[in-house]
Amino acid sequence: MRILHTADWHAGRPLHGADRTPEVRAALQELAAMAISEKVDAVVVAGDVFDSRNPSADAEDAVYDFFLRTGEAGIPSIVIAGNHDSPARFDAVASVLKLTKVHTVGSFRPAGQGGLLQLDLAAGRLQVAALPFLSERRMIDADALLHKDLGAQRDTYREVMRKLVQNLTAGFDHTSVNVLAMHTTFEGATLANSEYAFHCTSSYTVPASIVPASANYVALGHIHKPQAVEGLPENKARYSGSPLQLDFGEVGDAKYALLVEAEPGKPSTVTPLP
Repeated sequence: MRILHTADWHAGRPLHGADRTPEVRAALQELAAMAISEKVDAVVVAGDVFDSRNPSADAEDAVYDFFLRTGEAGIPSIVIAGNHDSPARFDAVASVLKLTKVHTVGSFRPAGQGGLLQLDLAAGRLQVAALPFLSERRMIDADALLHKDLGAQRDTYREVMRKLVQNLTAGFDHTSVNVLAMHTTFEGATLANSEYAFHCTSSYTVPASIVPASANYVALGHIHKPQAVEGLPENKARYSGSPLQLDFGEVGDAKYALLVEAEPGKPSTVTPLP
């Protein structure tokens, strides 16, 4: 199975007053053409599709043009919300986007309520455990869905994240390609310094041990510099990074989408596509 992993588009992001939507649109058109030419079976977008919770019409048009292109080519997409996205907006358009083969998860959902997506593709079954970005407030709400006891919620961020991952991935099995999609910061990640720093601090980091052995691949968003995760095999979990330089600190940085080739029960291979 061939999966295109991308993230952190930040459509609508200006640079010192300059509108960069035309650049984002061109990058997304290139990504759509790449998905088609590489004959991928699915696209995973690991959050921060937009740069703000109320994106401009032009930014939305650039993003929806990508999904129209890939959907018309018969390629499904799985999209989770990042810290810059509006979970409510994602959930509001979810039914409409399904018409173009786009499956969105804005707010956290337990595995049995839409958090574990199952797609039967020509290449086999794909399972995606979808974990959008969670602030501390949203994390308490998410944990309450599992335990129904807000008053007893005293766990740390990473402890709750571990429980949520366990819930979403409990249905992973050896007959499917199993992907965990997350928008979060792993310990040891190298920032590009164009991220929102508050949500990348130690209070919002998770350890490599949170990743279950049953996952073929972990598609990560949130960190704009492409990289693997410390403590895991290089092709087990990757940040795709942003598809274009988002700030002056990224001048000269190579930008990629990641082509993931996965089989049930086997390690994945990952090829960066500039």
